[in-house]
Amino acid sequence: MPDGRFLFATCQRGAETALKSELTALVPELRPSFSRPGYVTFKAADDAAFPPHWESAAVFARSLGWSLGKVRGDSGASALAAELAAAVAGLEPFEQLHVWPRDAAAVGYRGFEPGHSDDSSAAAAALAAAMPGELLRREENGAALAVRAGQRVLDVILVEPGEWWFGWHVIRRGDPWTRWPGGIFHCDIPEAVVSRAYVKMREALACFRFPIKRGETALEIGSSPGGSSQALLQAGLKVIGVDPAEMSPALLAESKFTHWRMRGTEIRKSHCRDVKWLTADVNAAPGYTLDVVEGIVTNQHVKAAGLLLTIKLPEWELAGELPQNVERIRSWGFEWIRARQMSHNRQEYCLAALRRSPGK
Repeated sequence: MPDGRFLFATCQRGAETALKSELTALVPELRPSFSRPGYVTFKAADDAAFPPHWESAAVFARSLGWSLGKVRGDSGASALAAELAAAVAGLEPFEQLHVWPRDAAAVGYRGFEPGHSDDSSAAAAALAAAMPGELLRREENGAALAVRAGQRVLDVILVEPGEWWFGWHVIRRGDPWTRWPGGIFHCDIPEAVVSRAYVKMREALACFRFPIKRGETALEIGSSPGGSSQALLQAGLKVIGVDPAEMSPALLAESKFTHWRMRGTEIRKSHCRDVKWLTADVNAAPGYTLDVVEGIVTNQHVKAAGLLLTIKLPEWELAGELPQNVERIRSWGFEWIRARQMSHNRQEYCLAALRRSPGK
């Protein structure tokens, strides 16, 4: 454990209480310290016991690492970068540099999506210029090293104007978001995308890396207007969209898309024999979503191998029910279960499950 024993975490604005609760449950010796909306630090007691894989179990931590301090000033990015480079001099070199801003608003509020800003781009450029090879390892041509598990990442978070907090984490095999600055997913978005659900599904597929094969069938509950279905089609799947609302004409024109205009409770299970993957994103309380999915996947006609479920949180207190939700899904015969509040989730999180653990 590094000197100082301070942990940092970034999260969606509004998720701070859920984040603090789950981290202190995982490591009871943690004590919340400095915080701002979307950014929280913790002090770890000298005898703190960190269980195996505790970082991966932090559902509401978008990014997580060891804090090294902060730099402040109003002289611009170059001056702050020089000060930060001096602060990390003498430490083991870093292989990657991640720079990002604290969320300016709740995800989805007036169209806000997390990601880079002009300020974070300027900060990243200034830091890359200020850090010599003994601080930030690069390829011989000056480019960043190829990203791989085990690399040390220098994290720089723009918490306030002229105030950068910095720390580090190690890229973890099996946790793709540790490769993304701030744990924030980015992808190219085609002009024909009909809703932001496209990005959410792309992120879910990237986070959980399901062993999807082209030509398999996915059943999507809550499919209207069709953004998520577009991502599943792009992944090579045949898609059955279930929703009483209308689908976008762009989806109805797709030969590999079928619309069942009904509610999830009305699905005839005998028609789901070919369903390999089941996804659900229903604007309803968690209990309703889980009831609908349970009625399908526990039916003798359905042999779904995996689930991607968006669990809505009408109230943040419902985040405390996550362990019970996981155990309920486990009782349906799913062996591997992971949860994460993805960077493009709103007040919700994603539960992913496979009948068999990857590699079996």
